[in-house]
Amino acid sequence: MSRPTHTEDDMTNPAIDMARRSLRHLLAALLAATIAAPAAAFTPDETAWIETINDFAADVADMGVPISIAVIKDADDKTSPVSMAWMGGRCVFIVSAAGNSYSQEVQRYARSAATARLAAVAHEYWHCLQVRGIERGDADMPPVRSPQAEAMADAFAVLWIYCTHPDRYRDALAFFRKLRSHSPSGMYSMSGSAIDEAAEKAERGHSCSKQTVGAV
Repeated sequence: MSRPTHTEDDMTNPAIDMARRSLRHLLAALLAATIAAPAAAFTPDETAWIETINDFAADVADMGVPISIAVIKDADDKTSPVSMAWMGGRCVFIVSAAGNSYSQEVQRYARSAATARLAAVAHEYWHCLQVRGIERGDADMPPVRSPQAEAMADAFAVLWIYCTHPDRYRDALAFFRKLRSHSPSGMYSMSGSAIDEAAEKAERGHSCSKQTVGAV
């Protein structure tokens, strides 16, 4: 899945820094609008993504990353239906499902649409852990926008679902394999092997402590 990101070089570019500030203002406005909007303001697809994120947030509450949701209306086709942004120490999930046929396509990559949504949300959440780790000086974290980061996010999602929703594990594994078979080869060139390695760990009875799953 895709998401707003930045690199260290971006930080020194005034134009990009201004764009990032504008993005933060936009996200703040979207957050306020999402919080204020009545449930009826969301489409069934948006509601399904929002409910998945809320359930996920309850599951990972002890990992210490506050979660918020922003909703973008009328997203272009092929925009990821869920992405993330890191804002003020919060993991902001951006739902872009309304008017976006890719949202329905992605959810068909698993037998259960609920599993597809959960897998995508878990993938994006790892990127929040990644950015937090980079901010804290974790030298083991890969660059924000890199094949290694995407592979690690996939592996995290596979093992997190194995540990927390074992009944959905096989479907989630199939979801990621199909998703990556349709993904651009460059950015996701390491994902296939990472997914296979995560599956091997699961088959061997991977330890499901918070530390071992989060360290994927």
